[in-house]
Amino acid sequence: MEAVKTQVPQRGGSACREALSPPRATSSRASRLTPLGGAGVATLCVVSVGLLAGSVAAYKDLPPQSEWVCRLAEPGQRCADVYPNEGTKQKGAFCREPECCARLAVSNSGSFGDLCTSDAGQCRHRKEEFSYGKCNLKTQCHKCSPSSTCHYDDSDNGGVWCQCPANGKGNGITCDVDPCIGNPCNNGICSPKKDKPSEFQCNCYPGHTLVKDPLGRYQACVDVCRTGICGEGALHCLNGEAEHMCICKSGYINQSLNGYDTCVKPDLCAVQPCGKPNAVLECTTTSTTTYDCKCQTGFKKLQRNGNPYCAASA
Repeated sequence: MEAVKTQVPQRGGSACREALSPPRATSSRASRLTPLGGAGVATLCVVSVGLLAGSVAAYKDLPPQSEWVCRLAEPGQRCADVYPNEGTKQKGAFCREPECCARLAVSNSGSFGDLCTSDAGQCRHRKEEFSYGKCNLKTQCHKCSPSSTCHYDDSDNGGVWCQCPANGKGNGITCDVDPCIGNPCNNGICSPKKDKPSEFQCNCYPGHTLVKDPLGRYQACVDVCRTGICGEGALHCLNGEAEHMCICKSGYINQSLNGYDTCVKPDLCAVQPCGKPNAVLECTTTSTTTYDCKCQTGFKKLQRNGNPYCAASA
């Protein structure tokens, strides 16, 4: 009876030879590995130095402080766990969506080789964890540190990888973040928050206050005079070591607002200089030092020390 031949697709320069045995042979190792190609046949691979069974995903450089979580294997390439002597720095290769990680061949040393294939018959011997596109953002990103960014590279031999930010230390899978690197507070002392170590808080130097950056992303300490704190009535703002001072335009006066000096138009009527509310129809500030009164019916405007007020008619 003529033996059946099986061809296993290979990439990366690996060559395969067919080992033929009688259909009913039971004593050889090859005959015990026949389910993939037919009775009495096992495919043996002659591989390059440093490889075991089939080619593997080539190593791709990542940015600093980054690490692969999983890699994509191409059809016919090695999948599942990769042997250390292959020298690829690979963490394990996963087959794409339509493919399974199947035990398709053995090396010339007798070791199993797990390859990617879309052949349903061969997939009955698959390694489930590495099969059918499980190297993706949804299933793998939880392996990245909460402080890291998870990326996906769909190109040949790409995969999922983690990256620790510039203000952190680690490979992305582990990442310790120092939020105060670069002193984001600028004119102040930066320290990590006790309840959220990845975020920072600022203790501003005298004469500075906390404001958000132009994008509203975080707070930084800036010169209070640059915030327009003195208002539109200010002629100048002077910042000292402990506090600032507003020099006001004519028609404005200095007033404390939320603990900060500012320039405002005076409101002499705020203290009800015209008299009791039942006597006053209207009070109007006419300058920084003068005001005028309109009185209710039954009251008349009088003068007291040169200032108007409303009094009951005689």
